[in-house]
Amino acid sequence: MVTVTGRLLCGLAAAAALALPAALHAKPYLYVQNGESGDVSVISIPEHELVSVIPVGHHPDDVIGSPDGKAVYVNVGISKSHSWGVPDSGEIVAISTADDRILWRLPLKDGWPHHLSISKTGTLYAPLYDRAYLEVIDTRRGVITGRLDGQWGMHTTRLSADGKRLYAGSMFTQSIYVLDTEKNRLAKLLSFQDGVRPFTFTRDEKTLYTQLSRLHGFAVADLESGKVTRTVRLPGLPADFTPPLEWPHNVNHGLELSPDETYLFAAGSIINTVSIYTHPGLELVKTIPVCAGPNWITFAPDGRYAYVGCRTSNEVSVIDVATLQELKRVKTGGKGSARVKVVDVPSRVARP
Repeated sequence: MVTVTGRLLCGLAAAAALALPAALHAKPYLYVQNGESGDVSVISIPEHELVSVIPVGHHPDDVIGSPDGKAVYVNVGISKSHSWGVPDSGEIVAISTADDRILWRLPLKDGWPHHLSISKTGTLYAPLYDRAYLEVIDTRRGVITGRLDGQWGMHTTRLSADGKRLYAGSMFTQSIYVLDTEKNRLAKLLSFQDGVRPFTFTRDEKTLYTQLSRLHGFAVADLESGKVTRTVRLPGLPADFTPPLEWPHNVNHGLELSPDETYLFAAGSIINTVSIYTHPGLELVKTIPVCAGPNWITFAPDGRYAYVGCRTSNEVSVIDVATLQELKRVKTGGKGSARVKVVDVPSRVARP
């Protein structure tokens, strides 16, 4: 016999279960942007199996998840005058992680959107490579709400943990602009010897690491002084290597700190490797051969796996962080597989 107290306790337990954050029940998936085939691949974790390929349109260049994991956002280039090359403009596409539906498409009047950043409240920042500003987008409504003043050639962006500072690296001006997102003003300027490629910085915002267009390695900058304090060169560069002179003049693309900041992973794109350094000491631990054309590195939230997107072989290399061994290479089902991001998805409908 169930008493009134028993029914009350059961009801409270059920209510408590419903009130649990969706993240507690979420399952991580890896999203891969395929620039040449115009789609996004979805790979399950920890099975590391391809589960879906989502068409989005011409030349997607990045993918990023919403704070609640219910959507991912993709930047797409639109070319009116030619089928490949530098797009004339672009759009942002929102995709439901539950069933891969397109939720909305936001055309940008002008400008080619590059690597995206998103705040904890769902504000999306889209740097425009061929304009001197970033679009500020409300992802809940799919509308542009403002602009941040930046600089030409903005490629990679990252937000501070509190969302108050946005770091925007420029390939044209060889600088990183630290922008105050609340006051829309320049807070700090970091200058380098070449165009800024992927970069990362420590949670305390004391040290920044960045790849540069023609450097087989990365530069280390002190964020308090704004000065470069060290240049680290990756191993394995052929003796007869000549740095590229023409656009996109890129040697390496992919740099990331592990979630616990004990390792720094750096892609050696020109030789198909990932070099792993201790952090903060930056002692080389190991260099791992990976799939062809490594272009981006990201980690699972728990730090167990590192993922390397490879645009030449259209694969993802899965690296076990504990053993520093490559576990698997997953075919993406697309072409030009580059940027990879892990998203904790609250619920997902199985698709054929």
